[in-house]
Amino acid sequence: MTKTCKVCSENKPTTEYYKHSMAKDKLHPMCKSCMLDYNKKWVKTPKGKADSKKQDLKQFKKWGSGVYGIYSNGIPLYIGESSGLNKRILQHKRFIKNTSIKHKFKHEEILYSNIRKHPNIIIGIIEECNNHKKREEYYINKLKPKYNG
Repeated sequence: MTKTCKVCSENKPTTEYYKHSMAKDKLHPMCKSCMLDYNKKWVKTPKGKADSKKQDLKQFKKWGSGVYGIYSNGIPLYIGESSGLNKRILQHKRFIKNTSIKHKFKHEEILYSNIRKHPNIIIGIIEECNNHKKREEYYINKLKPKYNG
Protein backbone atom coordinates (compact mmCIF):
# COMPACT_ATOMS: atom_id res chain seq x y z
CA MET A 1 0.00 0.00 0.00
CA THR A 2 1.06 3.59 -0.62
CA LYS A 3 0.11 7.03 0.63
CA THR A 4 0.82 10.59 -0.57
CA CYS A 5 2.69 12.85 1.86
CA LYS A 6 0.92 16.15 2.55
CA VAL A 7 4.25 18.03 2.55
CA CYS A 8 6.39 16.63 -0.28
CA SER A 9 3.42 15.21 -2.27
CA GLU A 10 5.36 12.02 -3.01
CA ASN A 11 3.55 8.70 -3.11
CA LYS A 12 5.43 6.44 -0.67
CA PRO A 13 4.88 3.01 0.94
CA THR A 14 2.89 3.12 4.18
CA THR A 15 6.01 1.89 6.01
CA GLU A 16 7.41 5.40 5.41
CA TYR A 17 4.79 6.92 7.78
CA TYR A 18 4.51 6.95 11.56
CA LYS A 19 1.34 5.57 13.11
CA HIS A 20 -1.23 8.16 14.20
CA SER A 21 -4.26 6.91 16.12
CA MET A 22 -6.41 9.95 15.25
CA ALA A 23 -6.01 9.70 11.46
CA LYS A 24 -8.62 7.83 9.41
CA ASP A 25 -5.98 5.53 7.92
CA LYS A 26 -4.09 5.40 11.26
CA LEU A 27 -0.99 6.96 9.62
CA HIS A 28 0.51 10.41 10.10
CA PRO A 29 -0.14 12.74 7.12
CA MET A 30 3.61 13.56 6.81
CA CYS A 31 6.14 10.94 5.73
CA LYS A 32 9.01 10.13 8.09
CA SER A 33 11.60 12.18 6.19
CA CYS A 34 9.35 15.30 6.10
CA MET A 35 8.56 14.79 9.80
CA LEU A 36 12.28 14.65 10.60
CA ASP A 37 12.91 17.84 8.60
CA TYR A 38 10.02 19.53 10.40
CA ASN A 39 11.29 18.46 13.83
CA LYS A 40 14.84 19.66 13.05
CA LYS A 41 13.47 23.19 12.75
CA TRP A 42 12.44 23.01 16.39
CA VAL A 43 15.69 21.55 17.67
CA LYS A 44 18.26 23.86 16.03
CA THR A 45 17.96 27.50 15.16
CA PRO A 46 21.21 28.98 13.80
CA LYS A 47 22.43 31.96 15.82
CA GLY A 48 22.51 35.27 14.02
CA LYS A 49 19.85 34.21 11.51
CA ALA A 50 16.09 34.59 11.42
CA ASP A 51 14.52 32.49 14.15
CA SER A 52 12.58 29.65 12.49
CA LYS A 53 10.51 29.28 15.67
CA LYS A 54 9.22 32.82 15.29
CA GLN A 55 8.47 32.13 11.67
CA ASP A 56 6.54 28.97 12.57
CA LEU A 57 4.71 30.84 15.33
CA LYS A 58 2.96 32.84 12.60
CA GLN A 59 1.33 29.60 11.50
CA PHE A 60 0.27 28.79 15.07
CA LYS A 61 -1.49 32.14 15.57
CA LYS A 62 -4.49 30.78 13.71
CA TRP A 63 -4.92 28.06 16.32
CA GLY A 64 -7.25 28.97 19.17
CA SER A 65 -8.68 26.74 21.87
CA GLY A 66 -8.60 22.99 21.74
CA VAL A 67 -7.03 19.67 22.62
CA TYR A 68 -3.50 18.55 21.73
CA GLY A 69 -1.55 15.34 22.08
CA ILE A 70 2.05 14.32 22.61
CA TYR A 71 2.85 11.07 20.77
CA SER A 72 5.78 8.74 20.27
CA ASN A 73 5.55 6.47 17.22
CA GLY A 74 1.76 6.73 17.26
CA ILE A 75 1.43 5.96 20.98
CA PRO A 76 -0.35 8.69 22.97
CA LEU A 77 1.85 9.83 25.86
CA TYR A 78 -0.06 12.89 27.06
CA ILE A 79 -3.30 14.67 26.17
CA GLY A 80 -3.84 18.29 27.18
CA GLU A 81 -6.11 21.25 26.56
CA SER A 82 -5.50 24.95 26.22
CA SER A 83 -7.26 28.15 25.29
CA GLY A 84 -4.00 29.13 23.53
CA LEU A 85 -2.79 26.07 21.63
CA ASN A 86 0.07 27.91 19.93
CA LYS A 87 1.68 29.02 23.18
CA ARG A 88 1.13 25.69 24.92
CA ILE A 89 2.60 23.56 22.13
CA LEU A 90 5.69 25.78 21.88
CA GLN A 91 6.05 25.58 25.67
CA HIS A 92 5.95 21.77 25.60
CA LYS A 93 8.56 21.64 22.83
CA ARG A 94 10.85 23.92 24.84
CA PHE A 95 10.40 21.91 28.05
CA ILE A 96 11.00 18.58 26.31
CA LYS A 97 14.18 19.84 24.61
CA ASN A 98 15.67 21.79 27.55
CA THR A 99 16.40 19.67 30.62
CA SER A 100 17.71 22.62 32.67
CA ILE A 101 14.35 24.43 32.98
CA LYS A 102 13.06 24.46 36.55
CA HIS A 103 9.38 23.58 36.90
CA LYS A 104 6.97 24.94 39.49
CA PHE A 105 5.46 21.53 40.14
CA LYS A 106 7.09 18.15 40.70
CA HIS A 107 4.57 16.40 38.41
CA GLU A 108 5.77 18.56 35.49
CA GLU A 109 9.38 17.45 36.05
CA ILE A 110 8.25 13.83 36.14
CA LEU A 111 6.11 14.25 32.99
CA TYR A 112 8.91 15.76 30.91
CA SER A 113 11.56 13.34 32.13
CA ASN A 114 9.25 10.44 31.16
CA ILE A 115 8.44 11.93 27.75
CA ARG A 116 12.15 12.49 26.98
CA LYS A 117 12.69 8.72 27.25
CA HIS A 118 10.60 8.13 24.12
CA PRO A 119 11.87 8.42 20.52
CA ASN A 120 10.21 10.42 17.74
CA ILE A 121 8.13 12.81 19.86
CA ILE A 122 5.33 14.51 17.94
CA ILE A 123 3.09 17.21 19.39
CA GLY A 124 -0.05 17.99 17.45
CA ILE A 125 -3.54 19.35 17.65
CA ILE A 126 -6.24 16.72 18.02
CA GLU A 127 -9.21 19.08 17.84
CA GLU A 128 -9.87 22.81 17.85
CA CYS A 129 -12.92 23.57 19.96
CA ASN A 130 -14.34 25.95 22.56
CA ASN A 131 -15.33 23.24 25.05
CA HIS A 132 -11.71 22.06 25.31
CA LYS A 133 -11.88 20.88 28.94
CA LYS A 134 -14.70 18.42 28.19
CA ARG A 135 -13.06 17.31 24.95
CA GLU A 136 -9.76 16.72 26.76
CA GLU A 137 -11.56 14.39 29.17
CA TYR A 138 -13.17 12.60 26.21
CA TYR A 139 -9.81 12.01 24.48
CA ILE A 140 -8.10 10.92 27.70
CA ASN A 141 -10.80 8.28 28.21
CA LYS A 142 -10.71 7.24 24.54
CA LEU A 143 -6.93 7.17 23.93
CA LYS A 144 -5.72 6.28 27.45
CA PRO A 145 -2.41 8.21 27.21
CA LYS A 146 0.51 6.85 29.20
CA TYR A 147 1.23 9.92 31.38
CA ASN A 148 -2.14 11.53 32.10
CA GLY A 149 -3.42 10.80 35.50
